[in-house]
Amino acid sequence: MSLTVINLTVPLAIGADGVARVHGCQASLDEIIAMFEDGAIADEIVARHPGLRLKDVFLVLAFYLEDRAQVEQYLRSRAESKPWRDSFPTVNWRTCPAA
Repeated sequence: MSLTVINLTVPLAIGADGVARVHGCQASLDEIIAMFEDGAIADEIVARHPGLRLKDVFLVLAFYLEDRAQVEQYLRSRAESKPWRDSFPTVNWRTCPAA
C-alpha cells in the first residue's frame, strides 16, 4: 500500500480589520497563539471556541511553529496598533467560563 502525502492549507484569512481569523470561525490567530503559549493544548483551544475544528487548530499551530518569526511579527504589529488593550486586565482562559 502506498501513502500519498498532501499539502494542507492553513485555514486563515485576513479580514478587512486586519485580523487573521480561522475560516468559518471567529477565533483569531492572536487568541489561538496566546492560549498555546499559555500552555493550552489543541483540545482545550477547541473547547473555548465553538465552531473551531481540531484539525484547524493543529494546522494553525503548525504554521506558527514553522514560521514563528512571521507570526510573531504579525502579533507585535497587532499589539502595537491596539494600545488600549493594556488598560484591560488579563483573563485566565483556564478559569474563565467558555463562551
